[in-house]
Amino acid sequence: MPTSSGSWNRGTSPLSPAARTRLEQIADHLQAHDPQLERVITERYIELTRADDAGIQVSLFPDEAAVAIAYWHTGPAARAVMQIVWTYLVILEQETGWEVYGEQLDRSLNRSQDLDEVTGWYADLTARLHKRFPEP
Repeated sequence: MPTSSGSWNRGTSPLSPAARTRLEQIADHLQAHDPQLERVITERYIELTRADDAGIQVSLFPDEAAVAIAYWHTGPAARAVMQIVWTYLVILEQETGWEVYGEQLDRSLNRSQDLDEVTGWYADLTARLHKRFPEP
């Protein structure tokens, strides 16, 4: 679920000092909102990973942010994880002004209307993956 300014610079060059400062401020706001996010800073991006079993990762690049969720959750757990992600999207939109784009749905997302659709899509795919690749 990326948010983007419209251009793509997904970690292809080192962060400028200004970009690093900006991304660190965004990361600060995300971590103030959710202290379970652990930060890793690389030369090209900043990554925040939730320390619990939610399986949520936020990657911050100069012109885009990407939110990834592990395909672990179904039913009420899927909705709970997606609600956490939705709070991150609020912060990302406020901090960057970027739109939220759902790659799987191939369209921009409306946070006030699309939570149920995105959660349903995620839960359905997770269930299909679990059925196809059962745990030993």
